[in-house]
Amino acid sequence: MITWNNLSQKHAGETCLIVGNGPSLNKISLELLEGMPSFGTNRIYLHEKFQPTYYAAVNPLVQQQFLEEALRCLDRTEVFFISPDYAKNHTDERILPINSLTIPPFSRVPSRGVNEGWTVTYVCMQLALWMGFSQWLLVGVDHSYKVPEGVGPNQELRMRERDPNHFTPEYFRDANWHSPDLERSERSYKMAKEIADSEGIRVLNLTPGSKLDVFERGDCDQWRTYLL
Repeated sequence: MITWNNLSQKHAGETCLIVGNGPSLNKISLELLEGMPSFGTNRIYLHEKFQPTYYAAVNPLVQQQFLEEALRCLDRTEVFFISPDYAKNHTDERILPINSLTIPPFSRVPSRGVNEGWTVTYVCMQLALWMGFSQWLLVGVDHSYKVPEGVGPNQELRMRERDPNHFTPEYFRDANWHSPDLERSERSYKMAKEIADSEGIRVLNLTPGSKLDVFERGDCDQWRTYLL
């Protein structure tokens, strides 16, 4: 049975991938994606060839609409971090409920809860710290969205057409989603960087064309070559 204690420092000193779902994910080689432990989120299971080691979903719209698909499709994923309200109806032993907190702004003890930080990628960073990873590599974190004119952050929308914001146009097509809050999520990323720096953790953004400038940039091709 999976427990928070089992996961504490499980990957001490290792490097992990934190995988976003932006269009740039299509530029990331399978060698890199499968070369180390990874965190995937939301509808990552739509990727035809990749399954993450760990999966996280905290947005209620994502869980309401897609959690069953995720559990069914990600048969090689070791742990699913989901909200207690959605976990209670499942007997899947891979599920580990995760509470949402507003304080602290970055949780060092996710067994008590995590701060959602307006992006599930931030949740993965709190999990990565708990597991002991000493280097976090970001891919697919484009930090750039197209939303209808006049739409503000955190609004519930219906995607009627092809989805331009994710690695597949089917990602949110004919589904409900929340418009992003890039300003607040960037504040969260800055907090994550402060925590990582204080712990001696290196964070590299390998995402081609990413608009996120909080973290040091790296070259995904160089990392792929390193792993071959």
